[in-house]
Amino acid sequence: MSTGVAIEQAIRNVNKSLNRIVEGKAAELAPGNRDAFRRKLIPYQVAFNEALTLELERSSSVQENTESEDAANAQPLSNYVDRLIDDIYISDGENDVINSPQLDDVIELRAEVDALDRRLRVQNPVNQEELEADLRWMAERGEEDDLELLDKVRATVLYNSKEISKLLEIARARIIDRANDPQNAIQNCMAVYQQNKEGWDRQYADQYVALSKRKVIDSDKDKLSLIERLMQSMVIENPFPVCIGNFKLYPPDFLVINGLADIKDRLNANFSQREIQRWLHKRSKALNGRTPLECLAKGETASILDNLIRIEEGVHF
Repeated sequence: MSTGVAIEQAIRNVNKSLNRIVEGKAAELAPGNRDAFRRKLIPYQVAFNEALTLELERSSSVQENTESEDAANAQPLSNYVDRLIDDIYISDGENDVINSPQLDDVIELRAEVDALDRRLRVQNPVNQEELEADLRWMAERGEEDDLELLDKVRATVLYNSKEISKLLEIARARIIDRANDPQNAIQNCMAVYQQNKEGWDRQYADQYVALSKRKVIDSDKDKLSLIERLMQSMVIENPFPVCIGNFKLYPPDFLVINGLADIKDRLNANFSQREIQRWLHKRSKALNGRTPLECLAKGETASILDNLIRIEEGVHF
């Protein structure tokens, strides 16, 4: 079944956090007790996965009458995780106090399960009040990939009202605003790196990595060469920024470029690839004697767009 990028990532986050908690607790036990501890948790994990499967089926199949008895009685996924956490930390009778690192992991897991619950519910809510609550959550916490969910909700919305339409617009606008905030973009880059650290450290050693919508789109040891290649061939999805970073440098070297898709669209609409290549390396008085490529390497897209508008209005290329 098709679940969408946001839900697939949410499921991965939950499973990764859950495994970290289970293995962290297992590491505290005597080696001979670890397998028995893991076996004890299997029924909870099976129950969670079964509940998740049912929720995925329900969320992917929009019903005419969403206020069915089954939907109304469905337990949040967080209930299953809470039972698992209780059994890990409390019912063993040995350690009923969660230490600080463990508590941080538990808080993170509960937040991730809540996010997964909401992303599933928003596609097939029990009632309008639930949909409004989850759309407000999307407005405050939603990420770039959630725009796909919002588009699906807009296309199949069961509660067509002015309030729902307004909340959909607000959620979409705030997600885009957060995505284009440079500090948020850098934090997202670091979060994606931490999730993929082991593989990326091998694959992209000593390279600058370009990410858009939390996905690697290109890499190169030279930052300027990477930006030039992005301008020439890569597809950048508007309206999201491109984050370029070298994660192995200390401190890490990050660059957030907003509006790159707009720049590329303007160039491709007016000039050939040969002209674009020449323009990237040509110094301009309008750019204080710098080349467009040098400005892009500083994230100065506003001056680039101003320069392109002048060109479109007839100023010599």
